[in-house]
Amino acid sequence: MSNLWYIELMLGSLYSWPQDILRYLFLDTPTPYTTVRLAAFFFGNGIEQITALDFIRECWDPTPDLIDYFSSRYEEWNRRSDSRYMDQYYDMSRIRVVELSSSDHRDRRFGIEPEHPVEIGFCDELFFSPSVMQKIKAMRASHK
Repeated sequence: MSNLWYIELMLGSLYSWPQDILRYLFLDTPTPYTTVRLAAFFFGNGIEQITALDFIRECWDPTPDLIDYFSSRYEEWNRRSDSRYMDQYYDMSRIRVVELSSSDHRDRRFGIEPEHPVEIGFCDELFFSPSVMQKIKAMRASHK
């Protein structure tokens, strides 16, 4: 059974997600950079580590090193309960890029002006082929 239904329940439809996050999940070859961007996105938006990892495994086949790296970022951010700025991510509730802050500072997150505008959803047909859309459709169907 897919975790997509739960992730969308928590964060909204994939169509409202930043395009770079969608690319990292469905198109790009996983790297440490894309892995930490995904970790920041899911951690910042309040998705539990195990749920985020299960969802990532549905989207691509991460190496054990990338799983460890993803997990280490979550664990470090959880340990740093008094840090103001640890990274940045796209906050789905605020609809903007904000600083990733510890739980002690979560209510005081500040917006960050991204270097490039954040593209939302699957608007670029050159990137998101019918096979990607079929994969997402199959993930949705596996919940029913």
